[in-house]
Amino acid sequence: MLNIAIVEDDPEAKEILESHCGRYLKEWGVNYQLEWFHSPVLFLTKFNSNYDVIFLDIELPDMNGIELARKIRKTDRNAALIFVTNFSVFAVEGYEVDASDYILKPVTYYDFAMKFERVLKRWNNASEDPKIALRFNDSLKNISASDIFYVEVIKHKLVYHTAEGDFEVRGTLKKAEEQLKGAGFSKCNNYCLVGMRYVLGVDGYILSVSTGIGKKARAEIVISHPRKKDFMVELNRFLSEGI
Repeated sequence: MLNIAIVEDDPEAKEILESHCGRYLKEWGVNYQLEWFHSPVLFLTKFNSNYDVIFLDIELPDMNGIELARKIRKTDRNAALIFVTNFSVFAVEGYEVDASDYILKPVTYYDFAMKFERVLKRWNNASEDPKIALRFNDSLKNISASDIFYVEVIKHKLVYHTAEGDFEVRGTLKKAEEQLKGAGFSKCNNYCLVGMRYVLGVDGYILSVSTGIGKKARAEIVISHPRKKDFMVELNRFLSEGI
């Protein structure tokens, strides 16, 4: 069951989104449940990390969609956030909250289907999200692969940078690569394995990776010359196929 929330104060815009959701998911045989909230305050009274996809109007009463997304991300990093807006310039801020995409109003079915296809593919793969057991300080921690930003080698130790914090463990990058195979990770150099879902951009040989919420929550990692071509191929494949 795919759980969808629409946070939209315009009933007409809500009707269009609801119609597109119903049409698309019926075509693909996906069972779903949809709830509409006309204000962010009302949404937050019901929200408990219980939605797979959340459509957010950016211009909302009481707080805008970006502010609401920041509140959502404090407790839920996995829900797909799709901004719906009249102005594409606002959508750039969506990268701060790890938004899946944005759609311009008025929302056409073609645009909706193109954007929603990637979200649906990732949702279908969510059940295959592997857990990684990390042993450190005589403790055991299970981390979902989707919560790992990147893994790097520092002074012969592996450091997992995750949504739950940084964890230093014994091991090799080769072993980490084997554990995370098929989960959307790629080596950008001999010392770093990156979660493709958190890549914000590539500027020459500098890779920008999200490490949380906000403009400053990011890391810059060097892509080695020998790895650049293969890394970009794998990144483009991930983005196009929504692995």
